[in-house]
Amino acid sequence: MSRVPAAIDRRSCLAALSAVATTAAVAGRMAVAANPAAGNSAVGSPTAGNAPPADEALDAGWSEATCLVADGAAFGAFAEQVAGWQLDPPQRVDRSLAAFMGLPVDSVRDARQWRVSDGSGRAAALRIVELPGLPRLRFADGLPPPVAPAWFAGGIFSLMTRSNSLRERVLRARELGWGVVAEPVELAFGNVQLANVILLGPQGVNVAIYERLAPRLPDDPDLRRLRRPFNSMQVVADLPLARNFYVEGLGFAVVGEGQFRWEPGKPNNFGIPAELAAGAALDYLIVAPRAGGPTQVEIVQFRGLPAGRRAAAGPAQPGIHALRFPVRQVARVRERLIATGWPLDTIITEVVFGGTKAQQALAVTTPEGARLEFIEA
Repeated sequence: MSRVPAAIDRRSCLAALSAVATTAAVAGRMAVAANPAAGNSAVGSPTAGNAPPADEALDAGWSEATCLVADGAAFGAFAEQVAGWQLDPPQRVDRSLAAFMGLPVDSVRDARQWRVSDGSGRAAALRIVELPGLPRLRFADGLPPPVAPAWFAGGIFSLMTRSNSLRERVLRARELGWGVVAEPVELAFGNVQLANVILLGPQGVNVAIYERLAPRLPDDPDLRRLRRPFNSMQVVADLPLARNFYVEGLGFAVVGEGQFRWEPGKPNNFGIPAELAAGAALDYLIVAPRAGGPTQVEIVQFRGLPAGRRAAAGPAQPGIHALRFPVRQVARVRERLIATGWPLDTIITEVVFGGTKAQQALAVTTPEGARLEFIEA
């Protein structure tokens, strides 16, 4: 298979996808739209079931979020001390993985990687890749480095977790040098009362925490710190374009969608100034390879706010680089994307992700810079 030319205009490709959407798919989306409180969302989730074991998660959601950092120990301290997650022993970064991720092979000579999880073997885990050459973004004097506003589009903005001890987790994170987009806020989503905060990692890895205030979640051991991520957030400037890519292009199911508005005059979870928040709204779309899977992808578009772009994590930028989806047949993903004319980042190639065993993998970038990796399990 030859590489698809990068010169193909992605918006032109996606424009054609809308024309092939079936009436059934549209009807299904309308049914979900009639119940925007269904599923997980940027403002929390009315329900919180346990994810299925890893062997049931094939074709069901992303299993790992790959994060590029300059200092793996710094994130490891957060994982262990704040989140209560486990770090597997460090592994080297294979040259095949460097090439697959678009990194210069020489850049991984001294690189290491860790798998970070809750120890259950279930989705979702984090894959921390330490690249010593990346900028060491840190906080000083309690102030974050210059960052794009939370509503700027591009890349993968955050990973979403749950906790029954949100404020204590924030204090612990701050002790390690993490910042916040805004102070924790309380908000209503349907019949659920939530508290939310978005932690800004010192290396561009943002973690959102949701605490369900009413009705309360059982105080399970993992909720005393942070439960494993259940969602990832991507901020876009064109939600219909993103919908076409995921739903018509990849064939993902719509888990939920709707619109959320903030209460005038009250603080909000995205740090939007009060004078702007009064006229702003957040449109959200939650998708997954199949409904009911362990993890989803949430795409949000902010309306009524100044537009801007955020740099996606990559060879010169730390942060959340990619979502990895285990699939039974990676060739089927390739065929679907090729049929839509959507350009691929890589050919199907053999990659050693960890250990010594190679797996077939394919990567693609969404219309607004989020990288998705499909790995044959």
